[in-house]
Amino acid sequence: MEKKKNQIDADDYILDKIYDKDLGDMYMIYDKAIIARCSDLILFFKLEYDPVTKEKSWTNYHTEEIRGFVYFIKGNKRIQITTENKIYFFLVDPETLMPELENVMYNYMNCTQMMFGSKVKYCITYKTNQKSFDIYTRKYEHDFRVNVVNRNMNGSIGLPILQLNAFLVSNLNEINVFDVDTFQEIKSSKIVINLLKTAGEREPNEVIAMQVCQKGEILAVISGKKLIMNMQKPNQLFLFRRMQSSKVGEMDKFELFKRIVIKDIEIMNDICMQFHFKATKPALEATNIIFAN
Repeated sequence: MEKKKNQIDADDYILDKIYDKDLGDMYMIYDKAIIARCSDLILFFKLEYDPVTKEKSWTNYHTEEIRGFVYFIKGNKRIQITTENKIYFFLVDPETLMPELENVMYNYMNCTQMMFGSKVKYCITYKTNQKSFDIYTRKYEHDFRVNVVNRNMNGSIGLPILQLNAFLVSNLNEINVFDVDTFQEIKSSKIVINLLKTAGEREPNEVIAMQVCQKGEILAVISGKKLIMNMQKPNQLFLFRRMQSSKVGEMDKFELFKRIVIKDIEIMNDICMQFHFKATKPALEATNIIFAN
């Protein structure tokens, strides 16, 4: 009988003694490595080529001294090792195949096995010789948001600047600059906006819109008031030019070069706050801003 394409031949296999002791649960990870339980050890094996014998063999490249049960499901990127007191979560690097401890939790369920699906929404736990099993759902959702600024940022707006590897966040009459990698505020690059005075008025003036040109050299800022029903009343337009810092390692700063009071310009009273700079040639500076009315 002719063998079909991609059909596995049952006689085509390699017999290899990969360890001297008995192995328990075994799982294949990324089709490259094997994780196995052995008494009080968790063993990791990978297939290596011997240039002398010109043969491949399984080699124990890493060992975790943990006594417990292992679980892994294809589609998930982490493995669980359940012990009597704790449950360990490991991530395995797809390139180096080295495990890295991600998290540890107490085994308050007193289970011998914990199983997560690929979407990590539900968890099944059970104990050896137990007639039933328990299903858990996640109580808290960690969306990986980190508290960078511990102050009231209600109404603030943000703007990324790829050329500086930074992002801007408005705060009433200030624009704070934050580093993208460390999320630390660059206080030396802070921009202060000179707002119009609001004597006896309910809504205060603040920064209501920001935009940067395609090359990240010109920054436009509009100040005004935020009214009810998500309406804005602009009154000033500020234009800043990026100036290269003279100090090594210090971030460039934006300096004001033009201020326009637009509240007295009738056509500017109803402009949209989502404005853009007109695209120019790479060697030219942006000179036009497009507003929708």
